[in-house]
Amino acid sequence: MGDDGSLVGEMIKSARYKFRFHLLWWHYKAALKKAAEGKKELAKTAIQILREGFFDKFVKPKGISPEKEFAEFLRLLRDRLPQVEGLGEFLERAYHELATSLEGDEMWSDRSKEIAEFLQRRREEPREALREEQPIVPATSHFRPIPNHDNFLDRQSELEQLRAWLEEEAPKIGVLVGIGGQGKTYLAAKFAEECQQNGWQVRWAEQPLTTDEFLLPSLTRCNSATTLTL
Repeated sequence: MGDDGSLVGEMIKSARYKFRFHLLWWHYKAALKKAAEGKKELAKTAIQILREGFFDKFVKPKGISPEKEFAEFLRLLRDRLPQVEGLGEFLERAYHELATSLEGDEMWSDRSKEIAEFLQRRREEPREALREEQPIVPATSHFRPIPNHDNFLDRQSELEQLRAWLEEEAPKIGVLVGIGGQGKTYLAAKFAEECQQNGWQVRWAEQPLTTDEFLLPSLTRCNSATTLTL
């Protein structure tokens, strides 16, 4: 009788073990089908991988982390479906579905927690890697203080033209043109200082870029009607 009782106990234990993993198999299968979002070939291939040894080698044994399990599953998927893009995203959806479905299963609630924690780490790792890989580059500013204009002489007529130009209502871009050494910089500096004293935001730019590369984008970014870039 004792031997019979022991045998029955072993049979019950074995049946529970088989049922437990049979249930887990169906959780995996359902998660893969749902994550495939109607893509039959993708779902079929993923379930074939699960059936053809993956479940026994990477799901049933103890001590295999979700990271290792996920990485191997993804490798096998890419080997079989090299032309399909987004396999990583597909598998992430599948494991998310798996964690959600196992959460309410007393037998597998711990595994659900492990998978959820793994997915959280996986989502955070790319951002951490990106922060580590990208060096902090100081921002380059081409704006400088308005130059000294003590040498401003005999340009009252041109200064009056600039004042009149500034009073026009339409948005505008002006260019001071002249032979080198004729006082364009001093004229612009005098005009810039006057504008600043009258409440304009003045930006004096010294830069090696062309007008197309710098001036026009900088004017586009100015959201104030009282911004003057020189």
